[in-house]
Amino acid sequence: MAVIDNVSANGVPPHLRGNGAPVQEELTLTDLKVTGTIPAHLDGRYLRNGANPITGIQPTMLRHSDQILQALTRSQNGTANETWSYNNGKTWTPLQQTSLINNNSGIDAITLKNGRHLLVYNNCKAPNRSPLNVAISKDGKNWEPLLALENEVGAEFSYPYVIQTADQKIHITYTWKRKKIKHVVLSMR
Repeated sequence: MAVIDNVSANGVPPHLRGNGAPVQEELTLTDLKVTGTIPAHLDGRYLRNGANPITGIQPTMLRHSDQILQALTRSQNGTANETWSYNNGKTWTPLQQTSLINNNSGIDAITLKNGRHLLVYNNCKAPNRSPLNVAISKDGKNWEPLLALENEVGAEFSYPYVIQTADQKIHITYTWKRKKIKHVVLSMR
């Protein structure tokens, strides 16, 4: 059986190397030397046409209406990323960065019965996985801190999972210091 190594070249996946590598510095160049002639009917700008350096895995879904969905993802670029569908998931917008910090750790979110959205995530930069936070939003864009479930320097709190039960309570489970699974119950007003 052949083993395919998708993370060679110093640990960088192939889709993030070469032309797909993230742009470190953007340039606006206007006085470029042209060899030959540019057809007169061409007018515009050249924009990078490589791969999208914004990544996202392990999506969590939020429903905003019968047609509007939002997926939030963990990522390796320092933020939680999002994509939106305006036709109930048939097509999606390109991934975009949000203002939420993400340390490439799992996140989970739900749309509550009252229409607000609740997110559980590590509000810290990699490699840390503490604190583990809960945030709330009316629109999926503007998130307000609700509480810190855990906040211990050097400890790991990760892989949250969240549901809302029929009694309106919110149940959150997560890995606690890589030793146990912790279960927290919240009552929302």
